[in-house]
Amino acid sequence: MRVFSFAALLLIAAAVGAPDDTPDVRADVKVCENSTNAPKEAITSCTRLLEAGRFDDSKQANILALRCNAYNQIGQHDRALQDCDQAIQLDPNLSSAYVARGAAYYQKGLIQDALQEFDQALRIAPDSADARNGRGSVFLDLGQYDSAIREYSDAIRLRPDHAEALSGRGAAHVSKGQYDRALQDLDEAIRLKPNYATAFSNRGGAYVGKAQYDRAIQDYNDAIRLQPEYAQALRNRGYVYLQRGRFDRATQDLDAAIRLKPNYVEALVDRCLMHYRLEQYDRAIDDCGRAIKLKPDSALAFRLYGAAYLAKGQYDLAIQGLDEAIRIDPDNAEAFSNRGVAYFNRGQYDRAIENYDHAIQLNLSDADAFYKRAIAFYRKNLSDRVIEDLDQVIRLQPDNAQALGDRGGVYAVKGQFERALSDLDRAIQLKPDLFRAFYNRGRVYLGKGDYDRAIADYDEAIRLKSDYAEALYGRGTAFGLKGDYDRALAEYDVVLRLVPRNAPILGNRGGIYAFRGEYDRAIADYDEALRLQPDYVSAIRGRGIAHFMNGSHDSAADDFNAAAKIQNDSAYTAVLHFIALMRAGRDGQQALNEHVRQLDLRRWPGAVVKLYLGHVRQLDLRRWPGAVVKLYLGQARSDDVLAVGATATSWRERWECEASFYLAEYELLQDNRDRAITLFRKAVATAAVTLDEFHLAKAELARLGAN
Repeated sequence: MRVFSFAALLLIAAAVGAPDDTPDVRADVKVCENSTNAPKEAITSCTRLLEAGRFDDSKQANILALRCNAYNQIGQHDRALQDCDQAIQLDPNLSSAYVARGAAYYQKGLIQDALQEFDQALRIAPDSADARNGRGSVFLDLGQYDSAIREYSDAIRLRPDHAEALSGRGAAHVSKGQYDRALQDLDEAIRLKPNYATAFSNRGGAYVGKAQYDRAIQDYNDAIRLQPEYAQALRNRGYVYLQRGRFDRATQDLDAAIRLKPNYVEALVDRCLMHYRLEQYDRAIDDCGRAIKLKPDSALAFRLYGAAYLAKGQYDLAIQGLDEAIRIDPDNAEAFSNRGVAYFNRGQYDRAIENYDHAIQLNLSDADAFYKRAIAFYRKNLSDRVIEDLDQVIRLQPDNAQALGDRGGVYAVKGQFERALSDLDRAIQLKPDLFRAFYNRGRVYLGKGDYDRAIADYDEAIRLKSDYAEALYGRGTAFGLKGDYDRALAEYDVVLRLVPRNAPILGNRGGIYAFRGEYDRAIADYDEALRLQPDYVSAIRGRGIAHFMNGSHDSAADDFNAAAKIQNDSAYTAVLHFIALMRAGRDGQQALNEHVRQLDLRRWPGAVVKLYLGHVRQLDLRRWPGAVVKLYLGQARSDDVLAVGATATSWRERWECEASFYLAEYELLQDNRDRAITLFRKAVATAAVTLDEFHLAKAELARLGAN
């Protein structure tokens, strides 16, 4: 917290009386000279002395200077300037009048004018401790703390009991973070002047710096007790209450400070911060807006102003405010980070990343900026960059469960399941209620085919967050992959109530309906998914499969053709298109030849494509599922197939199911009904319920009356 010195400047000792003065005059002289400690009484007495008209120009100048100082003490700086101007006209060499006029300019915020007055006072009286003190206050306000300390030290050297200079030097030490040195000065100032409110307020700032908040509040209490309308002390105490989360007390103090000093920029900014923390964003914007009008170069006011608009979701206005904050203070990492969030929320991920880059360059220990940049990279599907940034977050914060959970989620997407599990297990250990970590671990187990453990993790994620649509969707998928279609449908129904009009969920539900033989409902879901997302290739292909299972081969062929145009490197779609065309009595050979140009026939099911094209000689029957092909061609034994499959792949059931289905379709097209039925039954016997080919084979058997 910035601590300013508003020291009660300039006790001006001037003997204005004369030996023949009356007791009343001498009494007024004594009160007038006490203009710093009893300013209102001093104004009355000084005024009576001036109205008496019995003093020469020199004495009148002294009285005017004293009254000028008194007006300064009660905040009537324009009245003070009138008196000081008149005093200087009467006595151009009265250094105390220049000091008092400098104080008036200082209090009005005319810092350079104040400095000129203090300099002039020193030209007249080089040993003026008050002028040195005034210069110290100017330098303190300008943030030139070493210069301020030098001036205050000169004032103390000239007058060791100068409580105001000791208080000011203490404030400068506070601003430099030298809290123990500050306390030495401020303790001495208070010893010399026990009723000096400013010294108590400044000492409160030192205790704030040392995180001794109770002692700070006690000092602010004393300052306010001594000077109930002390806006600076009220603001300082309000700030401490704000930082301690005591918003009710902070509100009282900040409101009081602003009531006393409506243009008090620092108090307005503090109150803006308080409203921001209370999520009262409109009130925060109002206070920071007022502060900006009063002080257009307040970077903090602009930063909070932008942050409040950011919280309201008004990203253009947020960026405008943060632009100004960065223009004024280009070294503030928080402003760049917040502007990055604004661009991120507008979907401008590259500009968001640029801002996070700046924030990180300014503060290499800013784990939050690394985390935010990781999320932006995630949106750009740059998973390696995501992991790099999450690595940095975890380096800075090894127990950051959220970062560990997210990194585990990225590893899961990349198929690096063991690394994913290591992160996710650790995240859950650190934060057992981190529902997203359970969700991500469920995704890992889903990818590993361990559906029961996946469901268990999805259960826990949903227990922690009952409306967690992603976990409900994942659990539905796990049920579907297990063949528990009723529970899968129930989950998808719940998800669609939470997230209506979602194409992927509709597509998955359509697949479940198709597997259950409810083809009309399946096609209706696929139609709706495609209405929402016309190029959703999985839904197009899924609808084609539903049509095929329903015996609508023409419609199936149209869908497979449309899917192949979007995803032209899928041999599976090419084969299904060929089969559907042929089953519909159309020419599939030409279509398959056209597809082949886009396919890598070295990869499965390229062998099936070659088979349908009559290119059996081109097949590499040494590679899986070449042994299956050889078996069905009568070139191998069952034992050979099992032996090759066991060594070739850990997904033998998948390859057996697929190979059996496609070879069955080949046999069916050759009118070898019995052989086709045998192969369809082999496909179904694999129990590979996650494969379309398994369900297609079941549908074909039903149509052939061979269940």
